[in-house]
Amino acid sequence: MSKIESLEQERADIQRRMEAAETAMRQSRALRQIEEKDVKLILNGIAEGLDELDRDDLKEILRGLIDRIVFDYSSMNCCIHYKIPVQTGKLVASPTRFELVLPP
Repeated sequence: MSKIESLEQERADIQRRMEAAETAMRQSRALRQIEEKDVKLILNGIAEGLDELDRDDLKEILRGLIDRIVFDYSSMNCCIHYKIPVQTGKLVASPTRFELVLPP
């Protein structure tokens, strides 16, 4: 019986890895479709309501938008790396929360 259980566990692990690979492939396809105009639309949608937000809401938006900030002390240059969540569907933006949704 333990051999059957072992094989079932292995099958379940393989199934999870296949699902993760399929998700990664869909996300990769969606990322290739993102254009500069899409990013500008998202950022403009967020910027429109920034003045009306309190400090905590603004922090939440920035945490969701910025992946990391790299500062080079020798050249005094700063590079901001943004993160854009990708799902399937269409592009939606609002001042308090945003979500990039693209067609499959």
